[in-house]
Amino acid sequence: MIDRVTLPIGSLPRLGLGCMRLPTAPDGAIDEEKGLALVDAAMERGLNYFDTAYLYHGGLSEPFLKKALSRYSRDSYLLADKLPLWECAAPEDMDRIFEEQKQRCGVEWFDYYFIHSLDRNNWEKAQRFGVQEWIRRHKAAGDFRHIGFSFHDTPQVLGEILDGFDGWEYVQLQLNYLDWELQDAKTTYKMVTERGLTVFVMEPIRGKFLAELPPSVKPVFEGYEGTPASFALRFVGSLPGVGVILSGMNRMDQLLENIGTFTDFRPLSETERVLAQRACAAFRELHAIPCTGCRYCVEHCPQGIDIPGCFASYNDNKLMDNGFGQNVRIEYFFGIPEGHRADSCIGCGACKEHCPQHIDIPSLMPQVHAALLKTQD
Repeated sequence: MIDRVTLPIGSLPRLGLGCMRLPTAPDGAIDEEKGLALVDAAMERGLNYFDTAYLYHGGLSEPFLKKALSRYSRDSYLLADKLPLWECAAPEDMDRIFEEQKQRCGVEWFDYYFIHSLDRNNWEKAQRFGVQEWIRRHKAAGDFRHIGFSFHDTPQVLGEILDGFDGWEYVQLQLNYLDWELQDAKTTYKMVTERGLTVFVMEPIRGKFLAELPPSVKPVFEGYEGTPASFALRFVGSLPGVGVILSGMNRMDQLLENIGTFTDFRPLSETERVLAQRACAAFRELHAIPCTGCRYCVEHCPQGIDIPGCFASYNDNKLMDNGFGQNVRIEYFFGIPEGHRADSCIGCGACKEHCPQHIDIPSLMPQVHAALLKTQD
């Protein structure tokens, strides 16, 4: 059985199933058979924390979890969901979406609820809409047991949000050994834990970035007994004050391996911490685009560009070759339909506003397409 951690906000498994990247069929729909098997395997092994959101899988993640979890008693699992303020045009939309989420998930309450993806703009809207009183009202009514927020911005903004409401219990941060320095995650982690709040971790493997290492980084881990993914998970699991570590596991082998990592958990040794520093240095030399594949950008692109797919093609070439002379990514030209590639970008910037990594997507689109077009020569 997976290890658990006991906190003021409850007894939690150290690993949670993130439902943003569920297994999919060739047409892009959730593969329910594989998804249900993952949920059952997780529950059987004590991994009973499931994290979803209003827009995951185009709004289908929540209904999938209703089908998956309705087969279990409500007190046997922990369900987390999130309020997307960018979908709210007026304060009353918060209640409308919240009620819709309960219906989609088939529950009367959420164990853990988040204000989704708070940054400066969303926090300003939250204050205008009176989200603090909204939280107090719903928590008093028992609509959710605990409240926090997921965060994507600077330490200065994090401080303003933490100081702006005294009811926060936890913060979900993008935390992994690469972003510890690259995006100054160590500072945001310290700010949360120093206030006595729990850190929930998202992107511990940065999509697949820290699991499928490029050739130039692999030598760093020679002699390490374990997979790159297990190392990345052990890094965040070794940090004090961490509650649930989310992983978007869409294959059974991933699920079982990660559960194994958090069964009789073994923190990183001092020698292994040096490996993390060396790996970061090797990654920095590659100059890849730090996209995690969350697809928030795609939801707001008027052209329907497969931005994560374009970046994945670019990064795969960059990481495999550190250049574009070999390993042609035919998936870019044959896997992404014409009209949905980088050359269809009109530079409107709608995607940029919703990128948790703050990537200047419009400025990169011409570079990405030109580089991948070159591989066809």
